[in-house]
Amino acid sequence: MKYRSLILRLAAMLLISLGAVGCGNQPADGEHEQVEHFVPLHWPSDLLDAAEKITVRTSRLSGQSSPAESQMTPAAADDENQLRDIVGWVPEIAAGTDLTEQQWNPVYQASETLSKRLVKMQRPLDDATLGAIDEYCKMLAATASLLPAEEVEEKSSSEPEATQLEESTEESQ
Repeated sequence: MKYRSLILRLAAMLLISLGAVGCGNQPADGEHEQVEHFVPLHWPSDLLDAAEKITVRTSRLSGQSSPAESQMTPAAADDENQLRDIVGWVPEIAAGTDLTEQQWNPVYQASETLSKRLVKMQRPLDDATLGAIDEYCKMLAATASLLPAEEVEEKSSSEPEATQLEESTEESQ
């Protein structure tokens, strides 16, 4: 009997302690902690924007020699990395649209194939790689045409490509 009373008191104190600790972490006035997510400037707004960003970066890279032959500029390295990023993000962007699974699957497959090719990207970009990128961009445009007009923005980047290029060039100097 004596032990039962002691156990009940200890259990009650434990519950009160746990309750007090849990309540102490709550924000005041029902406010919730806001989590900010970093979105890179080169994140495409839609499939057409992705195709445009890929084309711009490919164009800038097409005249570049390989890093082994000459010193790779920071801008060229950024373009290379951003090109890989954008191609890798396209399936996620497409998944956020009204595409059916049957319409999304080719986007995913083409993105995976091009991503593998870009891992081994040689410069100057060879005709086969340039052709693959061109076909990929055409496929993105064709897929975007399947979407309702409100899902395809004309050019809704937060910043024009030219401004991004100027900033990356200024940072590298």
